[in-house]
Amino acid sequence: MNNKILVLVGFVILIIILVGGGYFFYQVSLNQQAVSVQTPPITPAPPKPPIDEPQIPQIKLNITSPIPNARVTTSQISVKGQTVPLADVVVNDTETKADATGNFSVTINL
Repeated sequence: MNNKILVLVGFVILIIILVGGGYFFYQVSLNQQAVSVQTPPITPAPPKPPIDEPQIPQIKLNITSPIPNARVTTSQISVKGQTVPLADVVVNDTETKADATGNFSVTINL
């Protein structure tokens, strides 16, 4: 008789667990439905306007001295010319700066 009572009590406990578990999952599914949020569709960002490339000034360089194919017999030579105003000019590692009108002159060792 003790065995019958234990089986009956175990069966009742099993039914309580099953019913309680079913109720729990039912409540959870109700909460998930209530909590679901409608999100608006994602729209792509508008295209960015093109970036304007920086304008690089036209650089001119006109060597006035020495003349092309000139023969030099000294250890120094004066290089003269014209470029854009206030430009940095480098001749054989010797640096100078053009004046406000673009003229420059530099003496270099050969």
